[in-house]
Amino acid sequence: MNNNETSNPPPGNLSYQGNNAYGYGPYGYGTSQEEQQSFNLADLLFVIRERFLLIFVIFALTFAAVVAYTFTRPEMYRASASVEILRTPTRAVQVDEVVEQRVSGAEDFNTQISIFESGTIARRVADRLSENQRNTLMGPHRGDGDIASPVAVLMSNRTIQPLRQRLIVVVQFQHQDPQLAADIANLYVEEFIAHKREARFRETFSAVEELEEEARRQRARVEQLENRLADFHEEIGTISLDERYDIVSDRLRSLNQSATDLEQELQVRQNRLEQIQEITEANGGFRQLMELPFIANNYNVSELNTKRVSASITVNQLSERYGPRHPEMIQARRNLRETEEELQKAVQETVENLRSEYETTQRNFLSVQGSLQRQEEEIIRLSRIGVEYRNILRDKQDAETLYNSLLSRISETRLITQVEPVNVVPLDQASAPLNPFSPRIFLFLGVGALGGLGLGLGLAFFVALIDDRVKSAYDIESVLGLSLLGIIPEAKKVKGEAERTHLAISNKDPMTAEALRSLHSSLKFHKLTSTAQVILTTSILPNEGKTFVSSNLALTYAFTGEKTLLIDGDLRNPSIAADMGLTNDVGLTDYCIGNSSVEDIINVNVEENLDVITSGQQRKKPSQILHSEEFAELMQALRKRYKRIIIDSPPLGPVRDSLSILPQTDGVMFVIRFGEAKRKEAKKIIHELFDSEIPIFGAVLNGVDPSVSGYYNNQYYRSSYRSYYIAPEGKENS
Repeated sequence: MNNNETSNPPPGNLSYQGNNAYGYGPYGYGTSQEEQQSFNLADLLFVIRERFLLIFVIFALTFAAVVAYTFTRPEMYRASASVEILRTPTRAVQVDEVVEQRVSGAEDFNTQISIFESGTIARRVADRLSENQRNTLMGPHRGDGDIASPVAVLMSNRTIQPLRQRLIVVVQFQHQDPQLAADIANLYVEEFIAHKREARFRETFSAVEELEEEARRQRARVEQLENRLADFHEEIGTISLDERYDIVSDRLRSLNQSATDLEQELQVRQNRLEQIQEITEANGGFRQLMELPFIANNYNVSELNTKRVSASITVNQLSERYGPRHPEMIQARRNLRETEEELQKAVQETVENLRSEYETTQRNFLSVQGSLQRQEEEIIRLSRIGVEYRNILRDKQDAETLYNSLLSRISETRLITQVEPVNVVPLDQASAPLNPFSPRIFLFLGVGALGGLGLGLGLAFFVALIDDRVKSAYDIESVLGLSLLGIIPEAKKVKGEAERTHLAISNKDPMTAEALRSLHSSLKFHKLTSTAQVILTTSILPNEGKTFVSSNLALTYAFTGEKTLLIDGDLRNPSIAADMGLTNDVGLTDYCIGNSSVEDIINVNVEENLDVITSGQQRKKPSQILHSEEFAELMQALRKRYKRIIIDSPPLGPVRDSLSILPQTDGVMFVIRFGEAKRKEAKKIIHELFDSEIPIFGAVLNGVDPSVSGYYNNQYYRSSYRSYYIAPEGKENS
């Protein structure tokens, strides 16, 4: 399969995403959006296990601080007294008050609570304290260097607590002395009631004086309005303007509605023209104009676009069977071109119709605005005549009503100046508490434990959130948009690169060996990779294990009986020769510069069914060597000899040599080491590969520590099946 001749078709189970810059699927060749792995409970547990030490330290520090705080606090006693706030006070004279003290809603009740909590009440209580009570109150606060005032201590230790769904307020005071706590709670109730009585007395006398002054002003205003009304009758006579005013008002409302409707319609049409203008100024063609819904929904445009899509599909289908000069291909392309021309004309006609509709709407809007202005002038003229008369009449009636009401209120208020009820009634007096309420040891310790755990988890997830490294299947599938082909655990039992290179068939680390064979099975039965002859392996950064995966993958193909070739395409830092126990005197570079033949550079039967081509002597400008015609000819020749060709290439982060190899391959497989590559850098490099139109088969997550990640306990490996899947060391695999 030569990518210079035909490009790889998209996967059969994926449709092209037109609005996706990457091509097929969510990000390219890979799983569909519905098949992408979501961030699940396993990933959350992974974050917890990875940062368990951090969570434990934060939990221990927080819990220790709470323990120290709990057992160093002094015992505190809390005493409670209560009052009832009446909706209406008990009155000796049943008349309405000038200064209302009715509690009719939450706002009134909250106002009473705010007065209870004010510094005024606290100062009154402080003034009532005896010298001994004052010394006892301030005792715990002496010796701190900054001695607070009694008022500040009172306000910081008292609590005003309204009971839910009741007009009852509980006053609580806490102190180390239980008797003092009870005395101060009772003083708060007494001083609040006394303050209310004094305030009511002052408000009543002040209100009477204000009412009398207001009554004098209202009397003068009534007389003034009576004179103005007489003058207006003399000016306009007996002409009634009500009927004419109603007609003009109805007409004005109708025009206003018409103007509003036309203005909205005009704005919609203007917005559409502005969108068309933006595309036109940006030199956008009719395809960009078709993206606008109001153009795309046009009947002619929609029909022609459907016809164009059908013609395009026909061309694509015929191109798979015929060459470009076949008569059917020529006719299909001609039909597609004619359809696109008709579609372009239809789009332009739609644009012209939109401009014409906009101009017509604009003329209608200006016409309605002219009529509206004339009616507004008429209504203003009528208003100048009629409104003034009605205002004078209404003001006169209001002034007379208010004046009579003030006279009545003054008489009623004078009757109750000596009786000043308040709407507060004391309920329960406070008594000295027997048991302290603080510290609550079990509550504090429970809160400390939960708080420490929550803080530790929060910090752990915050660190995980800002950690940009690729560390999970979620990162590969959902963030990078690649298929996860397999997960390779860290081969801790194997020492030396030579042993690592043959791990897939040696079973020296059974878990890793089984993961490598599972990767081979995944590639063998995948729709894209099952027929792929040339597979390129690369990575983002150096030392991510691409050579390790390439060598073992080639061995697994060879071990199943397929004639396989392993090529060291990393001309800058070759390692396959040393890992395979071969010399690197003659290799890929020697063939490309014309110094050796194909037979000279192939190391035959390095393992059964496995041949190897090393990199050869290091040369300058390796990218040019890999981009040469000689390299392309070599790959064409090797395709005829081998069923599978695995090419190990340089990492894409430091250099771009792998891009020169891409045209000669059937697809790319990424090797990403756990916790090494950054997501941002990986996404950028993967984006470049998508632009090359070479299929990306997926990614292998390498170097995973099973004791941390838990992948093999949850998703990809079952320890209970270990003896079934992994052959005992030293036995030949079937």
